[in-house]
Amino acid sequence: MKNRISRVVLLSLIALLLVGSNAFAAFELNSYARMWMTNAKGFEPAVSQTTFAFDEQPWLYIRFFGDAAPGDKIGGSLTSTMWTWDGGESADKSFLKFYMGNKNDIWIGFSEGYWKKNMQLAGDWTISALSLLNDKTGIGCGGNLETFGGTVNFKVNAVPEPVSALLFLTGGAAIAAFRRKRA
Repeated sequence: MKNRISRVVLLSLIALLLVGSNAFAAFELNSYARMWMTNAKGFEPAVSQTTFAFDEQPWLYIRFFGDAAPGDKIGGSLTSTMWTWDGGESADKSFLKFYMGNKNDIWIGFSEGYWKKNMQLAGDWTISALSLLNDKTGIGCGGNLETFGGTVNFKVNAVPEPVSALLFLTGGAAIAAFRRKRA
């Protein structure tokens, strides 16, 4: 069911781009004012966080316009993001996430349970985003459509599992005891 909804939204987005209004006569992809990573939803970061501990959950922070306040309402927006994990020798994995809203600042992430079960993978990540915005003024429909896009990279560091750390410490203690006994 989720795949069907994702396909419908994606096809609608493509149809809107192709059929749209005269705003697409001179198609231009704008850059976001900010496209940064943070470890907390609702927190406006001072800089983009590039590295996350294994137990941290990353959030994508997007600000459409630098001249609008963070909480300002703008026209309705639809943002599609593709989160891709570089698997190195393993196959890459990609996760699609959509967001609809009307605020200048948005945070996009996955639920904690979904992140831990399906996405909590150490290594390099890339997020590609594409947004359609209807009328920056927020007055309503009929304004010019604006498009935004960008990418951001981050890394999730691996940490040893508690059991591995315990085995390592036990082995180290056994070696130290054996050496002490020999001396």
